[in-house]
Amino acid sequence: MLRRFSVLLRLLALLPVLVVAQSDLPLFAPGDIPGLEILRSQTYAGKALYGYINGGADLYHEYGFERLSVQELKLDGETFFTEVYRMSDPGGAFGIFSVSRGDCMPDDSLPRSSCISPYAIQWAQSQFFVRIANETASPGAQAGGMRLARSVSKMITGENWIVPPALAAAGATERTILFARGILGMQNGFDQWSRLLEGLENFEAAILSREDSTGQIIVGEFRFATDADREQFSRLFSDKRTFVRSLHKGEHELLVLESDTHADSLWSRLLTLP
Repeated sequence: MLRRFSVLLRLLALLPVLVVAQSDLPLFAPGDIPGLEILRSQTYAGKALYGYINGGADLYHEYGFERLSVQELKLDGETFFTEVYRMSDPGGAFGIFSVSRGDCMPDDSLPRSSCISPYAIQWAQSQFFVRIANETASPGAQAGGMRLARSVSKMITGENWIVPPALAAAGATERTILFARGILGMQNGFDQWSRLLEGLENFEAAILSREDSTGQIIVGEFRFATDADREQFSRLFSDKRTFVRSLHKGEHELLVLESDTHADSLWSRLLTLP
């Protein structure tokens, strides 16, 4: 009996810690929105993510997945499903957004890295990637989804990931840039250069690919784990037969440009940036 009592005391002592751990996720609670019903609420951490999205969990872990909250909600007769992924940093949250966005538009009431479609709203904010889906895409469901999204966004504080200056100068925005943190991110967001990165680990890449009247222009800013990795990628990249330029910027960093035609003026402008 004494042993059981001591075990119970240890479990009770853990309760405040568990409550604090849960509070780092922006979750809906009863009374947050008039008429909101919380039908289901679950949290996943670490390898438990494979039980929720087995086929895509590796990608989230590559970007620094920490925890996920899933809630099923009812509001004004519509059913909603919210997913709030907490990543290790704002770059991880934005990276997941950059490979998840589809044919959609941003909304001024949400961060610039937002994507609104009839069935879903998703955005990156601070360390969080958030997705809110509805079942019907009706006007009421879309309005309810935006109401929920704005409420979640207000719960989140912290700095957002910032587009690198060189890519911003080339025309990149939060809606057009890819941020990869490994080979899976490249394969899902910009497979065109994946072959050049095979076998390399722990690299980061911010990439803009755009079309103009002269063809495709691609600008990338890479950060590698070692100089050997940087040199390997640079060598393979330089072997391409299109117009290419590269610059070793800092420790293990590389700025590259590939274009269907000569883009000397753009490259010269990029060289003036820090």
